[in-house]
Amino acid sequence: MKNLKEQYGAIIWLISGAALFLYAGLGLSGTNIPGVEELVLFINNANGPWLYVAALLSILVEGLYIVGNFFPGATLVLILAVVSGLKSFAFFVSIILTIFIGWVIAGAINIYAATVYSKKIMKLPPDTETVVKDRAWTTWFPSYRANYEVAQIAEGGDPLKVFVSSVRVRVVASLAAAVYTLTLSMFVDIESFSNEEGFWSAVMVGLISTAVGVYKIYLNTQTNNHSIQSEY
Repeated sequence: MKNLKEQYGAIIWLISGAALFLYAGLGLSGTNIPGVEELVLFINNANGPWLYVAALLSILVEGLYIVGNFFPGATLVLILAVVSGLKSFAFFVSIILTIFIGWVIAGAINIYAATVYSKKIMKLPPDTETVVKDRAWTTWFPSYRANYEVAQIAEGGDPLKVFVSSVRVRVVASLAAAVYTLTLSMFVDIESFSNEEGFWSAVMVGLISTAVGVYKIYLNTQTNNHSIQSEY
């Protein structure tokens, strides 16, 4: 059962990679789908309270499993836009806080949906041996964090522990993103972002997601082979 759950975890990453390739492929082939240019236009037209709504919706969508794959890097673009027209440091902090809250909500949705799916549909029993790890350095990106959350639940992780772990990572990632974008805004013009650049970044994120899935399958296969050999 443990090996089966690990296979489910790998499939979570592979599905994410496939969705990203689909999105990027449609965009690069000329299909009219929303990209980073539309996001910049949306943000530039948002004023006052609507900017907070834009921040909340951007990270909420980007932080959801599968759905967020179609908007990779959306939050980074939004923060850069905010920094470009920075009114005050307090305003910037409030935007970062709004993004953090929206991201936490997205994580809660991921974990709840994955838990319901695992228990009600897949009928998978909980696995008390599954260790929940933060892996902040490799899962700080919203789409990776979403994949990892769902994969941890599929592998038998305790939902509460997965949620607490994700909140810890989001705190660190949000603070790092704030510093990073403040620095990056000095060298990058938000208006220069193009859809094509966004689509190619989706390809890169997709390659990494697929590589993680393939690697997890490889490790699981190696473990199965060792188990079979030990029996003989």
